[in-house]
Amino acid sequence: MEVRKYIPEDLENIVRLFRNTVQSVNRQHYSAEQIAVWSDSAILVEWEKRFRTGTTVVALWDDRIIAFGRLSETGWLDLLYTDREFQNKGAGSAILQRLEAEAKTQGRAELWTEASINAKPFFLSRGYKVVREQEKVLSGIGFTNYLMYKRF
Repeated sequence: MEVRKYIPEDLENIVRLFRNTVQSVNRQHYSAEQIAVWSDSAILVEWEKRFRTGTTVVALWDDRIIAFGRLSETGWLDLLYTDREFQNKGAGSAILQRLEAEAKTQGRAELWTEASINAKPFFLSRGYKVVREQEKVLSGIGFTNYLMYKRF
């Protein structure tokens, strides 16, 4: 597995991975309506602009993007997704380690994220703490997630 910085040519594969992951992995904890709204939230034009700032990295297996994550310019971990076929195989951890290292290089003492119900155990096992459970609204639909942080 290789972890490298995002390049613009990755965008369509990242959006596809995001949508497929949301639609397959998150069904256990979220309704069909929530899944539809969530997976449709990845809009190519908006994400292309989003990825111009901050640090986005991808994990590849045989030249296939299997995970990606983004650290915003303000030090917020705002995306971390792993292809369903590669869950629990180290790709998400590799992305997180790379983004945490980047945050430390930037002089950040902590990293914050909003984790889905599915992602909460992943972050807890890597030293993140829950600040609170919260309800986020996307296109008028509420989603339970967790505000979490890790101090370095």
